[in-house]
Amino acid sequence: MAKFFKGFFITLIILIIVAAGVFIYTVAKLGADDPADILNGLKANNQSITFLLMGADKLDINSEKNSRSDTMILFNYNYETEKINLISIPRDSRVSINGKRHKEKLNHSFNYGGPELTLKTVNEMLGTNIPYYLAVDYDFVKDSVDAVGGVEVDVPMDMQYTDEWDDPPLIIDLKQGLQTLDGNKAIGFLRFRHGYKDADLGRVAAQRQFVESFIHTATTPRGLIGVPKILDSYKLHTKTNIPFENLVELGKNITRSDLSNIETLTLPGNPKYINRISYFIYDKEKSRELVRSLGIE
Repeated sequence: MAKFFKGFFITLIILIIVAAGVFIYTVAKLGADDPADILNGLKANNQSITFLLMGADKLDINSEKNSRSDTMILFNYNYETEKINLISIPRDSRVSINGKRHKEKLNHSFNYGGPELTLKTVNEMLGTNIPYYLAVDYDFVKDSVDAVGGVEVDVPMDMQYTDEWDDPPLIIDLKQGLQTLDGNKAIGFLRFRHGYKDADLGRVAAQRQFVESFIHTATTPRGLIGVPKILDSYKLHTKTNIPFENLVELGKNITRSDLSNIETLTLPGNPKYINRISYFIYDKEKSRELVRSLGIE
């Protein structure tokens, strides 16, 4: 799972927020005497929300031992402009980790202390006080797709790819054309990266099509039947300290936002070998200037 590319992780973000927001909100609404009242007091207290989103490769996100976060992205959503800013933080960033004598790679912090220590480490890197994190196991996407009965997409080309070294081995075998993908095929569709005529733009367009189709399917009667399975998978494959009301409000806003209003950024810096180990040396001042420019404190 370490080879997930940024475009796929953007899709993960949207799926997580849709599932955590729309489905949890639906469950709450079904049990309310007056469904309109469920939103009272759930309005955002701030202009924006920021949290550290982490992707780990273990089946049980709550078992951090011997697991490392392969992808880390600062997720920033502005409620007024409905803009999403995503700042990728290279996992190989050379940082100081609380309790360790020497600097190490950032993703080691997840192994040492789970998402809490990783968030603490990132805050120390950037001089920020970000309070929230959301850690996710990639199987949550597969489970979510299966729970809604599959997602219909127009596969733009034949997709064949095999990686026997992946764990588990990755086998992608999809034919071009309109079809309904189950969870396993959806993972293959989202991970496929070769053969697009316009490279990154083509992959982003394909993934956006998938996200929009998922949202449409998830809000149909067929999709709503999958609510219990989605929630079960959410509990098993995610871990977060984001308050319930913030998650509901964020999910509600994301689903009505323009998914093209997303800006992806990366911390400035350069790769470097130190003692035969490859690190990413982030530019401390430019990195802090970047997050401040987005109103992240």
